[in-house]
Amino acid sequence: MNTRQKILPHPSHEDDEFIEPCFLDRSDWIKSPPFFCTQKISEYLTHLVSRSPLDLTSHTQRIRLYRDLGDAEGIYGALLDLFIALGDKGLQLRKRLLQQTIFSLHPEHYEALSHALENRLTDSRLLPSSPYAVLSGAAGGEAQLVRQIQDSDNIHQEAPLEIAGDLLNSGLIQQAQSVLEEALLATPQHEKISLELLQIYRYTNNRNDCITMFNRLEEAPLAAHEQWAELILTLDQDIDEECTRG
Repeated sequence: MNTRQKILPHPSHEDDEFIEPCFLDRSDWIKSPPFFCTQKISEYLTHLVSRSPLDLTSHTQRIRLYRDLGDAEGIYGALLDLFIALGDKGLQLRKRLLQQTIFSLHPEHYEALSHALENRLTDSRLLPSSPYAVLSGAAGGEAQLVRQIQDSDNIHQEAPLEIAGDLLNSGLIQQAQSVLEEALLATPQHEKISLELLQIYRYTNNRNDCITMFNRLEEAPLAAHEQWAELILTLDQDIDEECTRG
């Protein structure tokens, strides 16, 4: 036996399954955050938020992780980052997450965030500071939304629909469209996502994006396939009528 060979302790089951947070399937994190290697996972989500302030999935997962851990300071810092990133946008999302953490926050933090709920937070110094908050006082403004929806077969479908709904309520139609497009590419058989995306195309008369998505999903089991074909035909007719009037 080589005396220089070191005998390493056998890893626990959780450590054996875990490599780095970036390799984890994050599709179910919003409702069921993982409870192993939480330090690395929270650092990973914090990095994503600091790199892409309008990555709403990472914001939400970070808040829910701290909530399920019972970390009041972490919850407040994560919520503060979300409020700063969205400014006066995403009111329904901010309100829902604040209500979901009401029993975990310190009373003074809940009161401060409640007061800021209806207003655009342009300076984080107006609220109590937090070592967990990583964003500056500048609000998210009109920056392009960066999504991190996972491309997996078992993706949790309610999260994209809920996030898209919040974005639509805030008037961010293009961002909501992007969320639903990524989700539908991952699970083209999901009827609710398919129909919701069609509603956006119909409302915006967006023939080009509708046809592009339809072609990308040509070989996939696309839910509501007939409705897609009907909408494209309708949009084509609208364009022909406009050309005739012109």
